[in-house]
Amino acid sequence: WSPPPPKFAALLLKELDDIGWLNRTWVQSFDWHVLQAVQNQEPTVPTGYLTSEQAVFDTVVAKKSNPSPWLAGFDPVNFNGDLALAIQQAGGRYWGPNYLDLTELRVQNAHQTGLEVHTWTVNESTDVVKLSRWGVDGVTSDYPDRARSALSGLGVCLPSPIVGELFPGA
Repeated sequence: WSPPPPKFAALLLKELDDIGWLNRTWVQSFDWHVLQAVQNQEPTVPTGYLTSEQAVFDTVVAKKSNPSPWLAGFDPVNFNGDLALAIQQAGGRYWGPNYLDLTELRVQNAHQTGLEVHTWTVNESTDVVKLSRWGVDGVTSDYPDRARSALSGLGVCLPSPIVGELFPGA
């Protein structure tokens, strides 16, 4: 339903350039083929390698001894089972795991590999606090007010919230 990864990346990068956001955007995807194409076409754009290891949506574990179709050949099995190392070797700047797949040790391992950890979709304040204490670099939430409140309670210095439309007249 979408163009091949090189064409997809070219279209995306052109749109970002056209609106002047190319130099202030991260690109993240579950489809690591697209991220590889972005890196090949515009190496300065940071890429985030999204993963899920949940039973209902698992992008990492191979099925029936076939490699995962999501990982563009960077299967952790080829990196001693180290997912962070696979992402680092793929050229990723950060790892975007489902927060349910994280442990403090996995966060530490990713950092030792040189990756930031930006997890998703963290909707409960208690989870934001736990993940922050583990050292995650960022969270995606459906409830940014909850995340801000939890982080503020930990003494994290936060920027002022954006009020109004990001794209007036759009």
